[in-house]
Amino acid sequence: MAQRQEQKNLHQRHPQGNSEALLSAYAQESTKLQETQNTADELLDMIGVLTGTVKEQNQSLKRIKRKVLDMVNQFELSRTLLRVIERRSHGDQLLIYGGIVFILILMVVLWWYF
Repeated sequence: MAQRQEQKNLHQRHPQGNSEALLSAYAQESTKLQETQNTADELLDMIGVLTGTVKEQNQSLKRIKRKVLDMVNQFELSRTLLRVIERRSHGDQLLIYGGIVFILILMVVLWWYF
């Protein structure tokens, strides 16, 4: 029963007796399908462009990340290097003062005996 009702509805939508109306309906359907295909092609083109843009942004972000990490590493290296220099400077300072005291004592001893 439901099938017959469905067939009846289908026949009412596409009249078989009027071939001009049928051709017009097919032409409209073809036009709509072509418009849909054009829209789908445009969407695919836009998706391709967006994908390319996202890839470019990803590459840019990777370069920026690499540069930031390099700067952070340089700052850490600079900090470590400054600590080493400070320690070395303190050691050099002790060495100089020790040398001055030694030379002074040596000069006093030499002056005393000669």
